[in-house]
Amino acid sequence: MANNNRNTPVPGRPGPGGGGGRNAAIRGGEKPKDIKKTLKKSFSYLGGYKAGLALVMLLAAASSIFKVIGPNLLGKATDVLYTAVENGVVTGQIAIDYTALQEIVFALCGLYLVSFVFSVVQGFTTAQISNNITYRMRKDISEKINRLPIGFFDVTSTGDVLSRITNDVESLSSSLRETLTQLASSLTLIVGTIVMMLSISWQLTLIAFGMIPVSMFIISKIIKISQPLYRKQQKSLGMVNGHVEEMMSAHIVVKAFNMEDKSITDFDVYNQELRENGWRSRVASSSMMPVTNFVSNLGYILVCILGAGMVVQKTLTVGNIQSFISYIRNFNQPIQQIANISTML
Repeated sequence: MANNNRNTPVPGRPGPGGGGGRNAAIRGGEKPKDIKKTLKKSFSYLGGYKAGLALVMLLAAASSIFKVIGPNLLGKATDVLYTAVENGVVTGQIAIDYTALQEIVFALCGLYLVSFVFSVVQGFTTAQISNNITYRMRKDISEKINRLPIGFFDVTSTGDVLSRITNDVESLSSSLRETLTQLASSLTLIVGTIVMMLSISWQLTLIAFGMIPVSMFIISKIIKISQPLYRKQQKSLGMVNGHVEEMMSAHIVVKAFNMEDKSITDFDVYNQELRENGWRSRVASSSMMPVTNFVSNLGYILVCILGAGMVVQKTLTVGNIQSFISYIRNFNQPIQQIANISTML
C-alpha cells in the first residue's frame, strides 16, 4: 500500500510535507539567485497585453493629473472666502463672490467625475489582464507538472505543489495587479505634485523634501525585516497545506498504523509555526504605514509654522497653504504606494 502512494507517511519516517528534506530547504526562504531574471520572467506574462497595459498607464496618468489640479482649485475657493471675510472686517459687510465660487465648484465636479470614470475603466482593464495572466500561469504550471520526473514528487509534497498553483499564483497575480494600477499613477502624481508645490513656495517644498530621506530610510529597514518573515510564512503555509492534504488522502493508512495522535501533533506544530510567522510578518509590514505617517505629520507641523509666517508677511495666501498641505498628502501617498509595491515584489 505504501508503494502505491509516494506521499503516504509510514512509521518512523516523516512524510514529505511534514519532515522537511530538500523541499523544506527550498521553501525555507531562499531568495531567488537572480532576482532580475525572476522579475523578468514574471513580467514576461505581460507581453501579450501591451495595448491593455498602455491604456491602463494612460488612464492612470490622466486620473493623477486631475487629482493634482484639484487642490489648486480648492485653494482658490478658500482665497475667495478669505478675501470676503477680510474685506468684511474692514467694511463691516461680508460680500462673497458667488460667481467665482460657482465656477470653481463646477470645475472641481467635472475634474473628479472624469477622474472617477478613468479610474473605473482602469480598474476593469487591469482586472481583466490580471485574470488572464493568472489563467496562463496556472496552465503553464499544470503543463510543467506533467513534464516533471517521478523523482520530483518523491521529495515534494502534493500539498506543497497545490500551494504553488493556488496561493503562490494568486499572490503573484494580486501583486502584478496592484503594481500596474499604482505604478503609473504614483509616478505621475509625484511629478505633478512637485511642480505644483514649487509653483507655490520653494521654501515649503524643501521642508517637504527633507522628510523623504527619513521616510525612505525607515522603509528600507522595514523591508529588510519583513522580507525574510514573509518567506517563512510561505514556507509554513506550504507545510500546513502539505500535511493536511497528505493526511486526508492517506487517511486509511494513518488509521492502519495508529498514527492519528502523531498526525494531530504534527499539525499543531505546523499550525503554530504558521501563526507565529504570519503574525510577525504582518506586524512588520503593517508598521510601515504608521511610521511613515508619523514622519509626514512632522512635515505638516513645520509647513504650517513657516506657512503661517508667510501668510502674515503677505507672501502667501491662506488658500496657498491649504493647497500645499493637500499636495504634501498627495506627495506622501504615492511614495508609500511605491514602498508597498517594493514589499510585495
